[in-house]
Amino acid sequence: ESLAKYAELVLLEQRFGRAAMQGLVDYEQQRYARAQAGSLAAASSLIDADESYDQYSRATLVFAKLRAELGDAVIIAALRQLWQQHRYPATPASSMDFVRALRAQSPASAQPLIEQLLLGTDVRPLLDEE
Repeated sequence: ESLAKYAELVLLEQRFGRAAMQGLVDYEQQRYARAQAGSLAAASSLIDADESYDQYSRATLVFAKLRAELGDAVIIAALRQLWQQHRYPATPASSMDFVRALRAQSPASAQPLIEQLLLGTDVRPLLDEE
């Protein structure tokens, strides 16, 4: 689901412009903040998330941040690597496989951000920014 939210961001920006894409990010940030405030569940990492607001709203925020900080070229290179390593008849890719591919395609300076956004449980930076 998270990768579908990435595609949504890219396609929305390509078709309707940056302002429309930012409108989606702003909406998802508000939606996520409301859901997070009302949740009794303990925070989990995005790759372990099973709450719909994590899988959709939080994923949108995470991929918007990754796009802004790393750029689409890095994310697409990671997706290509993932596809090459896990295409049929190989085993299907997991969320951690994507994290590893993204790390491999990213500079060392981006590793803490990837860790925080995809593996961390602190969601405050997603709610404080944008």
